[in-house]
Amino acid sequence: MSDSAAIWQLVAAEAPVPDRLFFHAPCFDGAASAAIALSFLVDRWKWSNVELVPINYRSGRQWVTTDIGDRAAVVDFLYHPGAVFWADHHDTTFLTPELRSLNLAQSAQVALYEPTSKSCARLLFDALPRRFHYPTDRFVELAQWADRIDAAEFDSVEDAVFPTRAALQLTVTLSYGSTDEYCISIVRALRESTVDVVAHLPEVQERFHRAQALVSAGLDRVRSTARIVDNGVVIFDAESAGVYINRYAPYALFPTARYSLGTVRGKHGATLTVMRNPWMDFPSAHLGHIAERFGGGGHRRVGAIVIPQEQAANVNTVVAKVLAAIREYDSRAPRD
Repeated sequence: MSDSAAIWQLVAAEAPVPDRLFFHAPCFDGAASAAIALSFLVDRWKWSNVELVPINYRSGRQWVTTDIGDRAAVVDFLYHPGAVFWADHHDTTFLTPELRSLNLAQSAQVALYEPTSKSCARLLFDALPRRFHYPTDRFVELAQWADRIDAAEFDSVEDAVFPTRAALQLTVTLSYGSTDEYCISIVRALRESTVDVVAHLPEVQERFHRAQALVSAGLDRVRSTARIVDNGVVIFDAESAGVYINRYAPYALFPTARYSLGTVRGKHGATLTVMRNPWMDFPSAHLGHIAERFGGGGHRRVGAIVIPQEQAANVNTVVAKVLAAIREYDSRAPRD
C-alpha cells in the first residue's frame, strides 16, 4: 500500500459520521419543520456537521427497515424506530400494527406526535419550549404559515394557484421541479431568516416566476383530461413533463367539485393526489386513510400515493379503488 493510500484510509476512518436530519420534501411543512428541528438539535443537543436528507413516500413500507444511521432525526414523516428524535402529525405515520401499538412515552427516543396538529412545524413550535425549554418565538410566522398551507386554508382557489403572498410563492418553488439541493438550501435559509426574506431571495423569485409561467400550461393540460364523475369527484390524468401541475388546478376548473383525484405522471412513475375541496363544507372521507391502503398517506383532507414506473399499469386500478372508497363513505355519511 502506498503512503498516500494509507493516509487516505486513516483520514476516512477518523472522519466523523454526520448527524442526519430527514425531512419530508418537497413540502413547505417539511422544510419548516426541518428548520425548527435543526435549530434545536444544533443549539441544545450540540449536533454538528448535520446532513439534511429530503425524503418522500417513494421509500414505501421499507422505510422502517432503512438504515438511517446511529444518530438521526426524522420530522414530518413516517415513524422510524431507529430515529433518536422524531416528530410528526400524520395519523397514517405508523406503517405496521406493531408500530401503532407502541407506547412512545416509554421509548428511549424523543418522540413528538400529535395527529390533531395542523402541521409538524406547529407541533415542534409548541412542544420544544414545553419539553425542553427551548425558545421557538422566532419561528411563530413560519409555524402559522405551515398550519395554513398544510391544512390547505387558502382564501380562494386563485390564492392557491396564482399566489401573491411570500409564503405561498415559496411553496410553489418547493412544489415545482425542486431538487434535493434546493430543498436543503431552503431549510437552512428558513433557520436563519424570515419567510418573507427567504421568499424574496433572487433564486426563489426566479424559480417562482418560471413556475408561474408553467402553471398556466399545466392548467391547460389538466383541462384537457379533467371530468366530473360520480359523487362530485373531478378526476384528471396528466403528464408533468414541461409543465407544472398545481394540485388545486381542478378547483379552478370545477369550483363546486367536492373532491379531486389527480394522476400526475413523470419519468419516475405517477403520483396520485386525492383532496377534498377546501372551499366547501361537507362531511369528508378520511383521504389519508384511503391513501394508506395503497402505500401512501396524508391527512383527512388530502392524501397522496406514489406509484413507481414499474407499476404504472396499476394506476387506473388504484384510481378506481380510491373512487370506490369515497363512494362507500358517501353512502354512509350525511350529505349537506
